[in-house]
Amino acid sequence: MRADVQARNAKIVEMAKKGYARPTIAREVGINVQAVYTVISQARVGGADIPRVHGYHLGASRSPRVLVDKDVFIRLNPVAAERQITTRELISQILHVVARENLTDAILDDGDRDE
Repeated sequence: MRADVQARNAKIVEMAKKGYARPTIAREVGINVQAVYTVISQARVGGADIPRVHGYHLGASRSPRVLVDKDVFIRLNPVAAERQITTRELISQILHVVARENLTDAILDDGDRDE
């Protein structure tokens, strides 16, 4: 098996173990849902402990979705790949840090709101 296919399959199994639904995984890695199903099935036969998921991410809350422009999403892809996480996970982490550290004004360069 080619190295790129092995890396893709490893990402599929990793996401499946985290509870991502097959359609979500398929969109993230850029293949069809049936191919994701096949990889997950083979991993289970090989002993991987992958939870059964029906249409949603197990860890996802019912929080609102954040829409990101396609060009922004594409620019974040390599950054997410370097961190070995999905682009959606990267976006979530960025927003979490911005909110937790109160960085909105610093990032948007709005100046000091106390003046």
